[in-house]
Amino acid sequence: MRVYVANLTKQRQEIYYWAPETEAKSPRMCPIEVGMQTVLPGDFNTPQIDAIVKQLSPYGLVHVKEIKKAKPFVGLCYDIDKPISVDALRLGLIHNNEVLEERGQETRKLAAVAVSQALDNSTDGRLPLTATQVEMKELDRKDGQSGDFEQTIRVSGEAENEGNERGRRRRGRG
Repeated sequence: MRVYVANLTKQRQEIYYWAPETEAKSPRMCPIEVGMQTVLPGDFNTPQIDAIVKQLSPYGLVHVKEIKKAKPFVGLCYDIDKPISVDALRLGLIHNNEVLEERGQETRKLAAVAVSQALDNSTDGRLPLTATQVEMKELDRKDGQSGDFEQTIRVSGEAENEGNERGRRRRGRG
């Protein structure tokens, strides 16, 4: 059986794998360009394919049919004995973009909350903040292209007895 592996990331991947009971004495390396797929060299049996999948699963390898169900980022997908369709590649790339957008949004909210708490802590409670507005903006790039990202996140303090020692919990809203 042949194993097709596709790269659903935005960078070139080099996958390393070893199939048991083959002539290879060391792991093999197979490069895969962005949005492309390759056939792993060799003809594999089911236990060998299972071993390869087990080795690469921690690095984001999923079966092509699992892309729609996947919650986390999918780095690589595979299929057996047939090439991965362009539609499946597109679906994987779209899925990954959505996952990365959500991660970025959450990271920016956490950063805004951290900035707000640092400002609040810097006054030792003498000037308690009721809200902080944090603006994040991509600067113009060195290649002359202008930055196209800008977001403002408002962090408000909500009075609660839980949370930090001043009894306030911060929440970011994008």
